[in-house]
Amino acid sequence: MKFISEFETLGEMEIGEKEIHLISASPRRREMMKYLGPAHFGTATIDEGRLTKIYREEHKNLEDLPAYLSLKKALAVQAPPNSLIVTADTVVILGDTLLGKPHSQKEEEDMLRSLFGKKHKVVTGFTLRDGQSFRAYTAYSIVEFVEYKEYLEPEIKKYLAQRGGKGKAGAYGIQDIHPYFIRCIYGDYNTIVGLPITAVREKLHENGWINPWQK
Repeated sequence: MKFISEFETLGEMEIGEKEIHLISASPRRREMMKYLGPAHFGTATIDEGRLTKIYREEHKNLEDLPAYLSLKKALAVQAPPNSLIVTADTVVILGDTLLGKPHSQKEEEDMLRSLFGKKHKVVTGFTLRDGQSFRAYTAYSIVEFVEYKEYLEPEIKKYLAQRGGKGKAGAYGIQDIHPYFIRCIYGDYNTIVGLPITAVREKLHENGWINPWQK
């Protein structure tokens, strides 16, 4: 995990515990927020396609893209008094290629096939916002897919029929696909799910925004 200094917006930081607001529609992220204590939930509307294009025209490092997108989400919402805003975004990177969210079963199949026998990165960026103060970070894990050879096609069909990856970066959700194709994970499982909760807790504590043992 590293701090994304170019995405930092400085302001006055108030010390103390905050009312937490997770800005995400993801059921998985919302479930993980229980480890930070009671939270409120909301969503932010941004044009991810347009912002991704802008980012890639200005920056070469794909690993920083989710931190950039999470910051844009944090900027798009109003922060209630005495609140802490948490946003996150996740991308899948294979080599120098960004694997987005497939829009058809053919795209799902093509993306999954491209991952077999290879390692790829799953990168989650998160932003912590307190009033006018922002901190953006990124964390990544490496996933290695099994190459099944003769068993590959029926397993892909079975996975897509039972679970499917439409609307998910890289055409899969780690919690669903793990029993099928994952050989090994290097790093934090929760980063792949979509919210590196331990890193979030650490950064909240470092900034004085929350007690690390708060339930």
